[in-house]
Amino acid sequence: METRVRTLVVEDDRATRMLLEDWVRTRPELELCPWSAADGEEGMRLIRDWQPQLVLLDLIMPQCSGISLLRELERDPPPVRPRILVLSKVGSELIVDQVLSMGVDFYLRKPVNLSELGNLVDLLICRIPQQEPVLRGQAWEILAEMGAQSEWKGSLCAALAAECLAGHIGERLMKELYYAVIRESGGTYQSVDKNIRDLVHQLHQKGAASYQRIVKSDTRPSNRAFLQAVAREIERRTGLKSSES
Repeated sequence: METRVRTLVVEDDRATRMLLEDWVRTRPELELCPWSAADGEEGMRLIRDWQPQLVLLDLIMPQCSGISLLRELERDPPPVRPRILVLSKVGSELIVDQVLSMGVDFYLRKPVNLSELGNLVDLLICRIPQQEPVLRGQAWEILAEMGAQSEWKGSLCAALAAECLAGHIGERLMKELYYAVIRESGGTYQSVDKNIRDLVHQLHQKGAASYQRIVKSDTRPSNRAFLQAVAREIERRTGLKSSES
């Protein structure tokens, strides 16, 4: 029998904590820690005591918040750092970016959609794709015209993200695009973000005519602006209509 993934719930709301505990018990690949935590301080103690491989973490809690727990993990990490999936009502992209930069693997807005939670947990448990993704399609053609090389890590990440964004520019958040990349190619939120940022830096330095025409910016664009530009070019070439308009 395969070893199950030891899972800790850190959530101050009793009803939500019980919901998550019951959900973990239904997952054969997960093993619920004997105790759950109602604040960050207790959560940190249980992480050290039980050494979970996965933590379902709330952010806003009394006494010690989830962000405080993340800071403590950075300051004094355990021998094996767990995967961390944040579940929170906080929707600010600044907060999302902050906690993802602190080592959080995924961020899911409350109320919790258990089906989506299951999909994200599956990604955390098994990150290696079944087969090596192949660069293909309109996004890759556009990136190649800009000067991207197939061996660059950011080329695959940007191609997958832009294909996901095309037709949905007004709807999809960055985290949704990055999740799509992770689902296809593995990696983490941080690695996907870095790989695309490195790609944008390289293409901006090259300054190919195709890049200048599509991106339309004298300064290096953000990852979001770059992917939107590529997605719009996909829409132009394919006739796909975007929700943006």
